Parts: sequence; C-alpha cells; structure tokens
Amino acid sequence: IQVPKSDKNIKPNIYDNKDTSFDIYDNKEIIENIAKADISNKKVPGEDTASYNKFEEKYASYFAKFRQRVYQIWQYPRDSIERGEQGVIKVSFSILKDGSIVNIKVLSSSGYPSLDREVLRVLKTMGKVPLPTSYELNQLNVDEANFIYTIGGGFSRFLQ
Repeated sequence: IQVPKSDKNIKPNIYDNKDTSFDIYDNKEIIENIAKADISNKKVPGEDTASYNKFEEKYASYFAKFRQRVYQIWQYPRDSIERGEQGVIKVSFSILKDGSIVNIKVLSSSGYPSLDREVLRVLKTMGKVPLPTSYELNQLNVDEANFIYTIGGGFSRFLQ
C-alpha cells in the first residue's frame, strides 16, 4: 500500500469550509497551517466590546453619562421591597451609534421577575445616549452589566 502524496505547492487553509485535501501524514505541514491561520477574534469594523464590570479608561466618560441616565429612571419596585427581594441581574446589550439600545439579553436572573422586569424596562425606555464620534463606532457591545438590588444598604448599586 502506498501513501498518497499531496502537491506540496498547495497550502490549503484548514479553516475554510471548502473541500480541500492535504497530506494527513505530514504533521509538519498541518502544524504550519494551523500556526499561520488567523483564528483570533476578528473585530468587526466599527464595533467594539466593553464590560461595565471592569473599569476601561477608553469608555469611562461615556459609561458615566450612561449610568447617570440609568439612575434617573431606575427604581426599586415597591412590591419587591415589601417582600424583601434582593439580587443581581446580569444583562448584555448593544449600544448603537445614535444611542439606541438593542440586543438586550438576560445572562442571569436575580431570581425575582419584578426586579428583572425593572432592569429591562430601564434599558428599553431610558432614552438615547449617543456614542461619541471620536470612538468611530457604529456599535458598542456591552458583554456584561450587573444591576444589584440590596435593601437597607443604599437601595441598589449599578455595575459594582
């Protein structure tokens, strides 16, 4: 039995979904192809991702304005206070260039529907906080934001 030989001049990209063939017996060639492949997280032009749970100097002034808008309308639901409900709701969302908030997703619930609904209401109705033109972004993805509800310790904190 003879092992099939591949044309060494053809260097397939093993990450393409195309039906390509290469010499499976040549480990060096496979390793080189993997090393040369760009499998890093490619950024979409005009988009960036940030976290509210970590201080990022680049977005600090924007997030300060954003939080100020949140604080103006965010409330601790009265029925939740009466029942002693406390918890953390983690959400992700995207902020478009004009300040619109889209793609809101609950990553983990506080365990209390009224607390979760209030956070979603805030994000949907808070109004727009446009992204500064200096960011040159069409969309800023917030990968995780914590809304923390505590009774007696200053009512609640946003993004600890």
